[in-house]
Amino acid sequence: MLDAPTYKRTPMKDMKKFLPLAALIIVFEGISAFIGLRTAPKGDIWYESLVKSDFTPPDWVFGVVWPSLYLLLSIAIWIISSNRSQPGAKTAMLVFGIHMLLNWSWNFMFFELHMIFESFCLLFIILSFAALLMFWFYKISKPAGILLLPYLVWVSFATYLSGYIWIMN
Repeated sequence: MLDAPTYKRTPMKDMKKFLPLAALIIVFEGISAFIGLRTAPKGDIWYESLVKSDFTPPDWVFGVVWPSLYLLLSIAIWIISSNRSQPGAKTAMLVFGIHMLLNWSWNFMFFELHMIFESFCLLFIILSFAALLMFWFYKISKPAGILLLPYLVWVSFATYLSGYIWIMN
């Protein structure tokens, strides 16, 4: 009787598969932390003086939500980059990169430059990119597209909050 062939899985080979994901997570979380620390509104007289929506969460919520969203974004783009032979994947990765640059620039525009209207407009552009990317990613990989859903919801909420600040101030 012949035995079925056995395949040895090496832990190192399995780990190497996830090194790009780990790198993405570290980069995204690192950039997020740097921007958050650099532009945090704590004690900012200008930010405290703004009329904000009653739905504006406490500052600590942003410190929990954004790292969670960056984790999901990291996983989503890793999935897409792992499927780069799929039609549209390389373009989706480029558009995602542009989108992230816009995302990361919002804090500076709002908290450092105090550009309320322009920040609101930028968030609307980021929201449009997020919706486009979610559907585009979904075509390439359903899990990657679904991972962008919480981000889309949060950016929608952030756009509302920013619009409220612009209108009321």
